[in-house]
Parts: sequence; C-alpha cells; structure tokens
Amino acid sequence: MMQNDSQLQLLLFGNGGADGVDEAVELRDQEEHRADVERDKANNKAQPQNEESAQSKEVTSTTRRGRPPGKSDASKAAVPKVVNATTEVELGEGWTIFYAAKSTPIDELFDSADVASKKKVTLEDIRIQYSTATRSVEMSPTGTKWDMLESEKRIIPRVLGASKG
Repeated sequence: MMQNDSQLQLLLFGNGGADGVDEAVELRDQEEHRADVERDKANNKAQPQNEESAQSKEVTSTTRRGRPPGKSDASKAAVPKVVNATTEVELGEGWTIFYAAKSTPIDELFDSADVASKKKVTLEDIRIQYSTATRSVEMSPTGTKWDMLESEKRIIPRVLGASKG
C-alpha cells in the first residue's frame, strides 16, 4: 500500500515522536485515498456507466467512509411555537396537553356541554383545569410558559422554577 516504507519509518522513528506520528497518519491516509481513486477509475473503465450503477457507487462510497448517504428527516420536524396564556383553542377539536410524560386530551378536563358547544378556552383556563385535575401545584400562572404545535394539535406547558429568597 505504501509506496515508500522508509518514509514512514523515518517519520515515525527519525523525528522522535508525536510530529512524526501525525505526519505518518496523514501520509497513510493520502496513500489510501490514492488507491481508492485508482480502484474507482479501474472500475469505471470496466463497467458501462448508467444511472443505477452511479447511484449505487455513490451510496457505497459515502457509507464506506462512515458518513450517512443523505440528511435525515429529523431536520424537517415541526418546531413548537411559543404562545402566551391568553391564546384560545376550541374544545372538541382533538387538542392534547403533554406534560410530565403524560398526554391528556383537553376535552376530558371540561364539561361535556362545553365540549359539545365547541366553546373556546384560553391556555390559562386549561392550566387551571389541568392543575386541579392532576394536582400539579407547580403550574403557577407566572411560572408556566406555553408551546404549541398547531399542525399536531399539541399543547406543551413549560414549568419554570422560581428561586427562594
């Protein structure tokens, strides 16, 4: 693989240490890259070029070096919108509150008559009903901030702590 093993030995042992190791690793990487390029050129001459083989070669060349073949879908995830406590949502539309690893439909927190009439309620009303139903005393009016995913109909309270003193 190495064209000149004496260069590698000189770099490793002649300089006496760390500088030589880094240069030797870099030299080895360059030699491996050259060998990969030459092998790819030989494969291109041997095989006819079509779109399918070019795509498969691209995937194998990126995965061979440990990189993923493309961007993940995680970057396309919905981002919650920060809203204030006076924001209104309509009952009966399937909104769900997510807090403390639990999900609770907000329709369960209110009377069925209110749900049937599709009454609009504020996030402050939801906070009061939820904190009394689940005994979540940490959800104070000033210490609760709200995030909302409108596309998924999710309401996420963020409870902020306060310092004593």
